[in-house]
Amino acid sequence: MDIRDVPIRPVVSTKGSVTYKLEKFLISLFKKHTQWKAEYSIKNSTELTEKLKKVRLPNNAKLISLDVENLFNNVDGGTAVLQTKNILETHSKFSRKEISEFCKLLQYTTTNNYFEYNQTTFKLKEGLPMGAPISPLMAEVFMDDIDHKIVTLEKWRNRIFKYFRLVDDSFGIWLGSEREAEQFVKELNNLHPKIKFKLEFGGKKLNYLDLTIQIKNNKLKFSIYRKPCYTDAIIPENSYHSWQQKMAGFHSFLNRLINIPLSKQDYNKELNTILEIAINNGYKKEDILKILMKKKSKRIDQRLYNKVPDRNKKWISIPYVEKLSQSITQLVKSEYNVTFNNDKNLGGFLINTGKINENQDSLEQSGIYRITCECGSLYIGQTGRSIKTRTKEHLNHAKNKKYGHSSLSDHLIDSKHPLEKCEVKVMRKCKKGKKMNVCEQLEIDRFKTKAILNSQTESTITTVITPPTLMDYYVITGSEEECQGYQSRHERERGRGHRQLAIAKTYREKF
Repeated sequence: MDIRDVPIRPVVSTKGSVTYKLEKFLISLFKKHTQWKAEYSIKNSTELTEKLKKVRLPNNAKLISLDVENLFNNVDGGTAVLQTKNILETHSKFSRKEISEFCKLLQYTTTNNYFEYNQTTFKLKEGLPMGAPISPLMAEVFMDDIDHKIVTLEKWRNRIFKYFRLVDDSFGIWLGSEREAEQFVKELNNLHPKIKFKLEFGGKKLNYLDLTIQIKNNKLKFSIYRKPCYTDAIIPENSYHSWQQKMAGFHSFLNRLINIPLSKQDYNKELNTILEIAINNGYKKEDILKILMKKKSKRIDQRLYNKVPDRNKKWISIPYVEKLSQSITQLVKSEYNVTFNNDKNLGGFLINTGKINENQDSLEQSGIYRITCECGSLYIGQTGRSIKTRTKEHLNHAKNKKYGHSSLSDHLIDSKHPLEKCEVKVMRKCKKGKKMNVCEQLEIDRFKTKAILNSQTESTITTVITPPTLMDYYVITGSEEECQGYQSRHERERGRGHRQLAIAKTYREKF
C-alpha cells in the first residue's frame, strides 16, 4: 500500500500487535543505557521560555516557525535505525553484538507495521505509523540529524540566532529579511527528498505552541495563546469522576501559569480565564485558588530546601467508586500512588461488548441492519433474532403483498421495485435490549436527511444531556414519563453526588 494514496494520515492503535511489547522494551532499554536527548529538541513551552527568557536579541531579530509536513509518514525508518546505531555506539556501553541485535529488533518493529480497516489488513510500506510506541523515538532520532544540517548550512548559519524544535514544529530567531527566510526554507526542502517545511514568518510577534511570543526592547515577552477554535469544555463538576481526574486539567493550566514568565497583566488575564473555565463547568473558584496557593508554596519549598519528589513509589490504577476508592487510597498511599479509571462511559456503552461470535456470518447474528431499495430509499431496523431471518420476513411480506407489516414492505409493494435488488448491510452486531434500542436510534439519526422509510424517526428513547456542556453525555431509555421519574429521583439524591440529569426534550432546540 502506498501511503500517498491515502488522503488522511493513518492513526492506529498497536496495543494488541505482535511488536507492541517489543517496542516498549526497546524504548526503555534505549533510554536507560544512553541518556540521549536530541540537541535542539524541547519538551514543552515551559522549557522553551526557560531557555529564552534571559536572551538579549540583536536589533534585526525576527521570529519564525517551521512546520514539517506529515512527519511520521515521511520518516525513513531504515535511516533512523542506522542513526540509532550510531547513538548506541557513542552514548552506550553496549557491545558490538548487543548493538547489532538491538538494531535488528528495531528494524523488525519499523518494517512490520500492519493495520486493519473495514475488515481488510494493510501494511504500511513507508514511514512510521502514528500510534506505535517506537515511532516518536525514531522520528526524534531522524529529526536530530536534520536539525544539525539546518543550523550548519554554510549560507545561512549566521542568520540563525536561535533554533529549537518540538516534534515537527520548530521555532527560530532569524537575523534577516522575510525574503531571505523564504529562500532559506527552499534550501531546507532539498535536505531530504521527503521532509518538507512550511514557513511562518512572524516578524516581531509569533504564535508558537501555546504561547504568543513578542520582541520588545530586544527581549522576548511571553503570553498564553489559545486558538480561535478553543472551547472551555472540560470534565464538569457533576460528572462521575474522581476529584483528581476533574482537577487534572486545572493542574496543567496552573503549572503553566506559574512557570511561564508572564507580565503582571498577562498573569492576571490568564488566571481570570482559568477561573472562568472553572465557573462555566460548575466548580468553585475558591477550590482553584487553593490549588494555586499550594503550588506556589511547594515551589518555594523546593527552591529553599532542594526537595526532590519521591519517584520510587509505584503507580496503581483502580476503578473509581465514590467514597470507597478514596478509602482504599488512604490505606495504600504510603506505598503506592493511586490513579482511577472509569469503566462506565458512552463509548463503553455503545461499542459491541456483547458476546458475539466474530467467526459467525454477520447476517446470522442479531443487531442493527439497513436495507437499501433499488431507488435509494433505505430502512433501518433491529432484531434479536438473526438479521437474515428478519430481512426475509420483510421481503416475503412484500412478495405476498401483505400491507401493514413494515414501511419497507409497504414501499416495495407500492413501488413494484424488484426485491432481489434490495441490499442488506449489518450496521452493528449487538444483543437485544436497551443498548440495541439506542444503537438503532443513532443509526436512524445518521440517515435522517436521506430517503429513509422508517415511519418513526423520532424514537421513544430520550437522550439525557448533562449541562453545562455536552462533554458529559449519556443515555437512558424509556418514555418521557419514565425519564422524568429518573430526574425526580435524582433531585432527591443530589446530595449523594449523583449526576445532574436533564431531559433532552428541554434542550433539543437549544443544542
